[in-house]
Amino acid sequence: MVESYFGKKIADPYRNMENIKDSTLITWYKKQTDYSISILDKIPNRDLLIDKLYEIDNRKSFYIRGNYTTESNNRFYRKKNIGEQYYKLYYYDSKTNEEQILFDPIIYKKETEEVYTINYSKPSWDEKYVVVSLSHSGKEISDLIIIETHTKRVLPVNLKNAWPNSFLGINWLPDSSGFTYLYFPNSDSSEKDFKRNTQSVLYTIGQDPNTINYIFGNKTHSEYNITPIDYPSTKIKNVTDKYIIAYMAGVNNFWDAYYAKIEDIKSGKLNWYSLYKEKHKIKSSYGIVKDDDYYFITSKNSKNYEIASTSLLNPNFDKTNIIFTPPNDEVIKTFRVTKNALYVTTSRLGIEAFLYEIIDGEATQIQLPKSSGRITLTSRSLTSNDIWVSL
Repeated sequence: MVESYFGKKIADPYRNMENIKDSTLITWYKKQTDYSISILDKIPNRDLLIDKLYEIDNRKSFYIRGNYTTESNNRFYRKKNIGEQYYKLYYYDSKTNEEQILFDPIIYKKETEEVYTINYSKPSWDEKYVVVSLSHSGKEISDLIIIETHTKRVLPVNLKNAWPNSFLGINWLPDSSGFTYLYFPNSDSSEKDFKRNTQSVLYTIGQDPNTINYIFGNKTHSEYNITPIDYPSTKIKNVTDKYIIAYMAGVNNFWDAYYAKIEDIKSGKLNWYSLYKEKHKIKSSYGIVKDDDYYFITSKNSKNYEIASTSLLNPNFDKTNIIFTPPNDEVIKTFRVTKNALYVTTSRLGIEAFLYEIIDGEATQIQLPKSSGRITLTSRSLTSNDIWVSL
């Protein structure tokens, strides 16, 4: 296929591969697969290497994903024992030291041929409920179900067209009465409108699951010029948050952001205010709200980023409070805020990572037990001083 754009001819030799249902293309894929396997099978000692890798991998007795530690030190996580094919959802009670299965996805819709897997889960702040995201056949769009933690009862709710493991997740309201998520009106990946006109919506426990409560997007806030290809995603990071942040998510590092008072979210009078624009160079959704202050990563005045803050009572991103500037050869990667401190990770040349603790404006580098190429931080909440450091 050759097409003319502004007087210049552009050849597209792969146009015929766009129709993935074409029988000719399917046959070609199968032949390519058979040919590739025939070449790979000739590699000497390949089976010996594979068997050795399996032997090493099977020294583990189980795998853990999506671990979430609550304020009460209880844990929700997905776990798969050796020999099992799918992850199940577990709950660990720190008082009794007991682990129990909350949900096995194999039993979900057993009457159909599809096998569902858990790709995301998020408990409510009071631990009474946990939202579970389920998908099948390698699809990315998910169904959301709600499980009552202590009874293990699945509520008669099935929320369609969600994608929480990629678009800022499930965001429980501080009173655990409901949650927000990004809704995809069109779930058919073969349609041109797939992933377009997405909307942030609110589900309240007990409401009719067929009723969609739009809270942010081009359906409700056309004045913000939200386009069909924008992803107006919302975020509530802590149970103490008084504000909900909406990000105009995308593939670039810097997004537009808006904010509203959480107390207004169920009143039907949710007023969104502009927080910052892409020009302010605030890094994606890394922001954290503590009391009335908003902490964020910015590259406006530093190519290696800085940690800064502003008050949500009167936000000003042209004149912010700089909290931490890294050494010249280090780049800020992420940060966490705890009850009494702020922790920052940096990277030097992408191969050496460092950790800093900031208390009352004073930054101290924390000496770690071993060197690391990357550091991951996990904190319990803004009211706790606990911090987990993964190297």
